[in-house]
Amino acid sequence: MMLAYLLYFALFVAGTLAVSAWAPSSRAALIVMLGFWMFNCLVAPRAASDIAKTLRPTPSAFEFGHKVELALQGTGHDASEERTKRLEAELLKKYKVDRIEALPINFNGARLQDGEDHGNQVFDDAYAELWDIFSQQERIHRVASFLAPSLALRSASMAFAGADFSQHVHFAKAAEDYRRMLQRAMNEDLMKNASNTGPYFAGDDLWAKVPPFAYTAPDAGWVLVRQLPSFGVLLLWAMGTAVMAVLAANSGRAD
Repeated sequence: MMLAYLLYFALFVAGTLAVSAWAPSSRAALIVMLGFWMFNCLVAPRAASDIAKTLRPTPSAFEFGHKVELALQGTGHDASEERTKRLEAELLKKYKVDRIEALPINFNGARLQDGEDHGNQVFDDAYAELWDIFSQQERIHRVASFLAPSLALRSASMAFAGADFSQHVHFAKAAEDYRRMLQRAMNEDLMKNASNTGPYFAGDDLWAKVPPFAYTAPDAGWVLVRQLPSFGVLLLWAMGTAVMAVLAANSGRAD
């Protein structure tokens, strides 16, 4: 993060020196730099965000939730009742019995896990589509950073603070993997230890064998690799303004 801010500081210093050397007066130099600051820090971030949302619009929370709900309910062969009937037929055939009560596993546990598997696929598809839209919006911001280096600095700063989109997805996937593991453990215990005719009670040993959620955040190297484009933009701006400052200084000495 310090390196990103040093590059940002360097490009402003070099740019200010170049404009000061070329401008006919200190007032003109001030106006130019204030104009650049306003565009870079005030106009560009908002404009980039609006352009990204226009080109790659995201669904509203209601639209996203409604779409997921419809996919979970399904129609025809994907409907909940149809999946239950299909699962029942498959299990009866697999264990060669003619009724649910004769199954060696608990049918409710198998049905719950089958519903989980279906829901997992629905959520995977829905969030993959949503995250792809966010990734495309990020790419638009990255392109816009060639015009406004503050966008590249913001991207790098958020990343090294652990608040960028990539790390949000990293945590969300880890949390979801843990939830699925926990749910599968509960359903499998129900399948193995519950009968199809009586009540089911799980002991403390079931919870004791489930490990606690332990999340390991990405290290700096992981973040840096994903922020190389941002550092590349900041470096190009710093080098470009440095060249401008040198040319301006040489021009002033020649005069």
